[in-house]
Amino acid sequence: MATNPYFNKNYSSQSEQDLYDDLMEESIKIHGIDVQYLPRDIQKIDSLFKDVEVSRFNTKYDIEMFVDSVEQFGGEGDFLSKFGVEIRDSLELTVMVNRFDTLNIGRPKEGDLIFFPFNKQLFEVMFVEDEQIFYTLGKKFVYRLKLELFEYSNQMINTGVEDIDNIQYQNAYSIELTTFNGNGIDFVVGENVYQGVDLSSSTAKGRVASWENNTLELIDVVGKFVEGVNVIGDGGASYEIDLPVYYQDVDLDMPNDPLSDNLDFEKEGGKVVDFSESNPFSEEENPYISDK
Repeated sequence: MATNPYFNKNYSSQSEQDLYDDLMEESIKIHGIDVQYLPRDIQKIDSLFKDVEVSRFNTKYDIEMFVDSVEQFGGEGDFLSKFGVEIRDSLELTVMVNRFDTLNIGRPKEGDLIFFPFNKQLFEVMFVEDEQIFYTLGKKFVYRLKLELFEYSNQMINTGVEDIDNIQYQNAYSIELTTFNGNGIDFVVGENVYQGVDLSSSTAKGRVASWENNTLELIDVVGKFVEGVNVIGDGGASYEIDLPVYYQDVDLDMPNDPLSDNLDFEKEGGKVVDFSESNPFSEEENPYISDK
């Protein structure tokens, strides 16, 4: 049964759609806030489970969005779990479709990040609802983003914005090296450092998280640093180093977490399992099995 042709609902009227689009955009510009949008650059995907193993966030876009969570953060908030105190804040934001069209970055995607300026925290896009306002005048005008507080898990963040990049420096696995006998040139936060002939053929490398009082803190560490070889920075700094005690077990220890005990368990477990015992079910050199 057809709709009444004498009542024009303007579902295909470009002028009506443009007017509504302008009114929505003006409303968000007046009552919204400026946030930084960080699209995720996927570097590696697990071939079996299809999970993202390595991702980067090197680009940010300034976008105005409207905060739908006007009273407080959603989610479970702060609570005490068996793993300690957890913060599970959530947030809902509305953004114009044409803003992403203008930036030419496609639609917002799950896994992207948004830097919320009020509490200086990153929120992860968990779901993008593009039909919340259901085809007003026959067109989709806004995206509604459902966000949760971002939990850092070794992603690489390098946007050039100090407040954003500091989130990685504060949460990433890091090592602290004591430097001495240098050439007087300072290391710069964010630059690459290495041991070896050059960065591409280095035996160990990392990125500077902090440089203060002859203490060099590194993140994104690849390889294993050794004493007796200078650490060299992109800017020309070169220093000898002393390694911390825990670094001899760097693959097992977690220096950023004073409560971690995985190294203790590893050492104690080595005392329990006796790998010198033979396998009674193997026929190779088994004294319990005769040749008869």
